[in-house]
Amino acid sequence: MRHNLCENIKKYRKDKMLTQEQLAEAVGVTVGTVSKWENGNCIPDISMIMELADFFEISVDVLVGFDTPAKKVPEMLERIKEHYKKHEMDEAIMECSKALAKYPNDFELLMIAANIRYVLWYETGDESMRNQAKELFQKAKLNIPDDNQKNRHEFAILHDLAALEKDKKKKIELLESINIKAICDAEIGEVYRDNKDNKKAYELFSEGLYIRSMDVINVTGRWIGPLIDEKKYDTALELILYSEHILKTLYEEDRGSFGTKMLSHLEVIKAVVYEILSEHADMKKSVDTAIRYAKAFDEAPAYELRKGARLWLGKSTKDNAVAFDDQGPSAINAIENLVKDFEKEHKGAGRAAAKNVHKYLMEKAYR
Repeated sequence: MRHNLCENIKKYRKDKMLTQEQLAEAVGVTVGTVSKWENGNCIPDISMIMELADFFEISVDVLVGFDTPAKKVPEMLERIKEHYKKHEMDEAIMECSKALAKYPNDFELLMIAANIRYVLWYETGDESMRNQAKELFQKAKLNIPDDNQKNRHEFAILHDLAALEKDKKKKIELLESINIKAICDAEIGEVYRDNKDNKKAYELFSEGLYIRSMDVINVTGRWIGPLIDEKKYDTALELILYSEHILKTLYEEDRGSFGTKMLSHLEVIKAVVYEILSEHADMKKSVDTAIRYAKAFDEAPAYELRKGARLWLGKSTKDNAVAFDDQGPSAINAIENLVKDFEKEHKGAGRAAAKNVHKYLMEKAYR
């Protein structure tokens, strides 16, 4: 015990970034005494051990080396999560309380305890659960690990604190502080809607819908290539048709909108899939449609997401509600580049199909 205690006093002092002098001053002893503790020349009495454990915010067991958070906390979390998954909330809260009594500053324990209370507040409207959840999230924010997940953890906590906030002004302030790429537009819009400010709410709902929809299009666009490589052509077509449905819902097809440009991209990739499947008539139809969309865009290029939009109500709330792609400003050149890139990046049937699509595209687009 003596060796573990000495090592742990030194470890937890350094964890708090304190000098021996600062620790000595904090607990009311001399620097020499702290030095002797850490060197193993003497040990603190039981009352001082309890004071040190309280100062370091750990249990006495942990300080003297009888128990270690590294081993015990995962076991506790596992028990809590099992109760949580089964919606055994009373049992989960009881396990959290016991765990936090021993490890009051463990980030993961604080987060799961806060989330359990958040769910109970959300389901029942119990104000005590709301208040407890806020308190636990705020404490968790002070104990975020200093690692590569720090920003993600902070975002998640602020987002949950905003949901728990009763004061509408404070809720908006919290949400706006983390509203990267309009990710919180819907929640901010909901506050304005509840305040009967439908004009402002519609602007935020519109912008959130269009920016998030473009994210969906980007995800599906990146997924199609690997699906074709794995010969999952039906799934690739389903994704293309799904993306086209979104764009056709959001935009007027034959106007110069960014949605029209995206439709031209999807049509030309769809043409490649049809050509792989030896559906030559459908391939030609898709290329012809891609050219029609591309020319509509090139006649009146528009990069603001709300230009040509069917469902955008009101003005844009941000200056950056615009979109770009990496295929060049001309939509005709862009679809040509897409097919050429596809030909370079794929092998076998995909490359052969892209070559045929490119040939037909060149015949039709520039005549």
